[in-house]
Amino acid sequence: MERRYRRAAAVAVSMSGAAIRAALVAAVFATWAAVGTGVSEARESPLRRSPAVNTKADDGPVKRPPYGPVELRAAPGARAPSSADDTADDDVTDVKVRDDEPAPTVPDSPAGSKVPAATPLAAPPAAPARAPVADPAATPATTPARSPAATDAAATSEPPAGAADTEVDAERGAPAVETLPPPAGGGAGAAPAVAGEAAQGDAVASPPTTMPVPEVHEKTETKTPSLLTRQDAPKKKLWEAANGGFTASRFAVQRRLSTQPTLLLAPRSSIPTDPRAFLWRVAFDTWRGLEALTDRDSGLPIDNVHFAGRVLTPMSIKVGDYTSITNIGLQLAAIAAASRLGFILDDVAQLHATRLLDTLSTLEKHNGYFFNYYDTTSLEPTSSFISFVDTSWLVTGLLITRQAFPDLATTVGELLEPIDFAYFYNARDNLMAHGYYVNLEALSVYQYGAFYTEARLGSLIAIGKGDAPIEHWYAMRRAFRPTCSEEQRCPDLHELAYTARNGRRMHVHYFNWGNHRYVPSWGGSMFEALMPRLVLDEAHWAPRSLGPNGEAHAVVQELYAREILDYPVWGMSPAIDPDSGRYGEFGVPVLGSHGYSPKIVAPYAAALALAVAPDDATANLMEIARRYDIYGEFGFYDAVNPVSGKVSYSYLALDQAMLFLSLANHLTGGYLQDLFEADPFVRPALPLLAEERFFR
Repeated sequence: MERRYRRAAAVAVSMSGAAIRAALVAAVFATWAAVGTGVSEARESPLRRSPAVNTKADDGPVKRPPYGPVELRAAPGARAPSSADDTADDDVTDVKVRDDEPAPTVPDSPAGSKVPAATPLAAPPAAPARAPVADPAATPATTPARSPAATDAAATSEPPAGAADTEVDAERGAPAVETLPPPAGGGAGAAPAVAGEAAQGDAVASPPTTMPVPEVHEKTETKTPSLLTRQDAPKKKLWEAANGGFTASRFAVQRRLSTQPTLLLAPRSSIPTDPRAFLWRVAFDTWRGLEALTDRDSGLPIDNVHFAGRVLTPMSIKVGDYTSITNIGLQLAAIAAASRLGFILDDVAQLHATRLLDTLSTLEKHNGYFFNYYDTTSLEPTSSFISFVDTSWLVTGLLITRQAFPDLATTVGELLEPIDFAYFYNARDNLMAHGYYVNLEALSVYQYGAFYTEARLGSLIAIGKGDAPIEHWYAMRRAFRPTCSEEQRCPDLHELAYTARNGRRMHVHYFNWGNHRYVPSWGGSMFEALMPRLVLDEAHWAPRSLGPNGEAHAVVQELYAREILDYPVWGMSPAIDPDSGRYGEFGVPVLGSHGYSPKIVAPYAAALALAVAPDDATANLMEIARRYDIYGEFGFYDAVNPVSGKVSYSYLALDQAMLFLSLANHLTGGYLQDLFEADPFVRPALPLLAEERFFR
């Protein structure tokens, strides 16, 4: 049966006629819907129902933990305690924090005062010494456009005004729908790092050197390095010149796509009305887009493709021919998922993964660490920033790949070997820096201090590998005192105090809004809350904390959209604003310590909710497809304004991958989660998730 699905899907992909393909795809999805849960029922979890897969010695290097082994170990298959187990903790109190009582507050913007310079941290072998960063107040206020890196919403402080905005935006990278290479960086604005001292292992930092104060950038070449310094790509410039110059070369870039798009909108009548057939159809179309919108030579996913106008012509297609390492990591995971779903044959999937791994092996790196952005044509780095969170998601894709394709474990291990998350770790604050500027030879002055963001997955991997101690997990703030505008009802801040089973005295702050309790994210976006669930079953491993917290975020997302905004659909998260055409940060304000603006709905955000509210999420996706002109040849476009109905006709690799992986997990019963959780880098840290509770 599974082989028949694959053969039918392969035939559908190869057909050139859009109408014929649509008819065949409809027949395939009707078959899939008829057999129901055949794919997921035939699978057993490699972690929870059988021995962990691929645990041979060639899984890749498991480093000796510099902080010692993780204490909370459990054998594969051990289950987390029930959420009803209230007797395991002692001396539990739960109180509302009054406005006049001390509580964690959103860190002040450093714009009005000097930000403490980051004390140099000891680097891993062969890594450069970390020098102090010049006062950000001297940095110009000019801000480049933002890009859809996976780090956009993971913040711990209000993006500071003026000078400090420069670092925030420089870390984010390139314009979302522009074709120019991105500026250096990849990360989001966060709280300034407290000056600290830390030495990892026996490494000794070189004496600090004072970096030159970043100067205002003119159109001419910069004379001193700064946060705004672009990374030159001379090979790309030569390629553009050989193809008629920058403008003419845009058509050559289009021709490098693995498959050219031919249809702007799919007929609404072709979209299945049966919920399960609908999900299969969306998954299949989205995978076809992920496969098509890659560079045909390197296999790298194209960051974004934008369609201007209602007719597809070479002049109307704009290709963002660069990519982030998060895109690459999620593309690797998508290949494994497509194979499991039967969309491609197993050997074809392994060829796809091998090509990506081969490309990764050839990319320029800094002491084994990947830069945040690369040009997809010349393969040159277009960023001088090494990002913690994007490195985390690349590592995630690599771990899934070596579990899904054991023959590739050795190659994956070679790529993982140099990556040590201690590189980003500040032992004084027990927090991870946003990243490292190679051009400045300095860490970012911002750290990931808010717990409930997509960056938490990297922290878990770091602890599992032994690159960071368990204390790092508890050092991240669960909630700050909420910042609210006058027109919205502010959540109440509560504090839960208890003594955990391991004897640790815990103090957890959380929000209560409309009788819904939750630990907030930074901006209130769906991907901060639920992106880690693409690979981690938080409901299973953290039934008293992360599990119910994700459910609460989905409930409040829907409640806020329907009852406060009077929207017919829901799912708010960073995406391309249909009105401005720019990538922006959107979310539900009451779900964030410093909430983003509520405005647009993104289908990928709606799909992320499949992990916590599958029926509501499915109905919501179907309503989005029914109500708006938002469904194209490769599935849902990026976002819609529910009030005006205006759509962002763009495919973003990051957002499409999250949408596809959400569907794949739902349709296979958590296949990607099982692969990730079975990896030896992850398993040791999983019992840690059961130790905490967020609510009484």
